[in-house]
Amino acid sequence: MQNGLKLKDLVSIATGTVIGAGIVTLIGPAIATTGYSAWIAYGVAVLIGLTQVVPYIFLCSSVRANGGNYSFVSAIMGDFWGGFYGLCFLLNMFCISLFGLSMGMYINVLFPAVDVNIAAVVVITLFYITNLFGVKTMAKVQDVMSVLLMVGLFLYILTGFLNLDSAVIAANQEQLFTAGFSGFLSAVVLFMFSTTGHYYVINFSKDAENAKRDIPKAILITTGIIFVIYTCVGFVTCNTLPLSEVSGQNLAVVAREIMPEPLYYAFIVGGPIMALFTTINSNFAIYGTPWMKMIQDGWFPEKLAKTNRHGIPYILYTFIYVLGIIPLLLGIPLGTIVDNNIFIDSFGELLAFIAIWRYPAKIEGAWDNRYYKYPMAFFKVVMCISIGLRLGMILLSARDLTPVLIGFTLGALILFFVYCKWRYSTGKVHVSKSYELQ
Repeated sequence: MQNGLKLKDLVSIATGTVIGAGIVTLIGPAIATTGYSAWIAYGVAVLIGLTQVVPYIFLCSSVRANGGNYSFVSAIMGDFWGGFYGLCFLLNMFCISLFGLSMGMYINVLFPAVDVNIAAVVVITLFYITNLFGVKTMAKVQDVMSVLLMVGLFLYILTGFLNLDSAVIAANQEQLFTAGFSGFLSAVVLFMFSTTGHYYVINFSKDAENAKRDIPKAILITTGIIFVIYTCVGFVTCNTLPLSEVSGQNLAVVAREIMPEPLYYAFIVGGPIMALFTTINSNFAIYGTPWMKMIQDGWFPEKLAKTNRHGIPYILYTFIYVLGIIPLLLGIPLGTIVDNNIFIDSFGELLAFIAIWRYPAKIEGAWDNRYYKYPMAFFKVVMCISIGLRLGMILLSARDLTPVLIGFTLGALILFFVYCKWRYSTGKVHVSKSYELQ
């Protein structure tokens, strides 16, 4: 794997994946929910989010999961549950439209005549084409965009701190926890959507030069990066203007007030737009890797795995692309997409956490061959915390959903269960080992 992805590539992929729609679109709604304490909620969300990615650090230091999360869930929980877990990604693919829609809103800021949905579809299409040229091409594009992203967000933070108004800060201090502890928790749950996506870098295990060493490092480094960026962006957004002017708004409202016009447009391109570009760019490989392995194992028709000369399953990527633009074509609201993703993702991750809890006993040699030598007691304590918080996330996210949306999600889970039972009964499913200890 000497020509594989290095640590810097994995960090740029992880950072670009996690810094997306959340940082540029969710701060305003969170301010409307909890007032001045929104930036504190973001810091808390990152710390809670760390408990939700640490299990993957444990696992990735022990095995190279060549089929992403699907690989280890199948190996530990059995073929059926591996297939069920993989199917849960089907609804997650709709999130590509969320990133596209958020990005379209910012393009509309630069070019008001451009329709938001049309801009979203065009950009998703461009990155779909980019990904057809291979993982290395995608990673090179990601490296460049991640640098621009960091520059754009740094400009926002620096300009914001230079424009802090003590009178505004004093006035906003009186608007802490405007909806009480319940509102603060709702803001934390809302932010959680944008604080755990870097664990998806596990789906690049097969492409990494040294997966067991570098993927855990990439996840930890990215957690530190987003903690600093998210809390600083949140603090600036909460304290530059009166809360009434930023409540429910995106970052462009504050940026227009604090930045000279040329710098403002540079920020829109380098900050929000690059944040969303990097996320969309990485999503095809993130969703494609586990599904490619599922196709090879017989869960879906084999023709979906047909690859082009760059080794990319172009039929599968086309399927992901179509699912990604369906909500845009149907006009599904952004908030509905976010809420549904949090709910369905929580079920899938709970299953993954149970699998990770069992991996020392189920994968022979994995515990002894872990790259980072953490003690068993530490592993079990952290896993208990992670599983407990994930159960809490399911309850909290369900509280904010409509009965129709809960019914749709539960109906989809039942459908996935039935499909897995049927497909497995046909005898076409033959799951092969897709992880390595070295």
